[in-house]
Amino acid sequence: MASSPSLVAFVVLIMGGCGSSEPARRRHHAPRESAPESSPVSSTAPAEPLEPHGELIPATDMSSLLGRRFALSTAQGFEPASYGKILLSFGADGSTGFYAGCNSFGGQASLLDGRLVSWLGGTEMGCFGDIGGQEDWMLRFLRAKPRVMLEGDLWIRLVGDDATLVFFEIGREAPALPDAPVIGTSWTITDLHRDQRESIHTENASMLAFHDDGSLRVDTTCSAGTGRWAYGLDDRELTLTTVTYSAAACGDSNALLDSHIRELISDGTINVAFGSGVLFLTRGGIGITAVAR
Repeated sequence: MASSPSLVAFVVLIMGGCGSSEPARRRHHAPRESAPESSPVSSTAPAEPLEPHGELIPATDMSSLLGRRFALSTAQGFEPASYGKILLSFGADGSTGFYAGCNSFGGQASLLDGRLVSWLGGTEMGCFGDIGGQEDWMLRFLRAKPRVMLEGDLWIRLVGDDATLVFFEIGREAPALPDAPVIGTSWTITDLHRDQRESIHTENASMLAFHDDGSLRVDTTCSAGTGRWAYGLDDRELTLTTVTYSAAACGDSNALLDSHIRELISDGTINVAFGSGVLFLTRGGIGITAVAR
């Protein structure tokens, strides 16, 4: 089977489930300025330090970060939730933002003596399970002014008092798991996203696959779809054609999941991002997150 290139682009987007006894969980945004002081996220510290991916160079000014977007790769002293990826971005205007699986945060940032100083505010919606704790922990970590280290061409390292986070750059080619290329892998859909206002997590077995022969298959657990795919302007876009679905057979609580997948995986162009075994697909204001089966 031929491997496709690693596909990368920034996504801050997310999904739910059909045909399951567990209903999809929906969350809505409201203004947010601060986070609670407590966090249920557990902390684990490996005995050995995290191996660098290249020469570690202290970041001395924001020019080395501007216009770049990252996803968490590995952590020491902090155990990420099993779902809800942590994304970090730096705008060309000196702003920064992060997403930890529920709310979106942003504000101005600067580097002072190699430390990231940020003024962050964001939205607030009810986050369940470890996601809420992960988000609160991340907000406190960034507000504590971690040191920033450049790590090779595609990685940065944020070093706090009790934890170290290593991020890889998305939006250009980045390392990926060798056993999970975008093409030829079956993907389990874990989250739906829409317009950064709503996100739904599911533990159902909805799946998606882009095959080497140019065919695609999708199973929403309510209906099955087939079609064709081809690369768009570059390998960060896929053009989908002749996508058709069987009649949906699911209850009202699962209809949202089915319609969301049908809206995204339909004729037209979708944006593709891939890194560390996680696949992001977006079109306009909607998207999904998926992991290799």
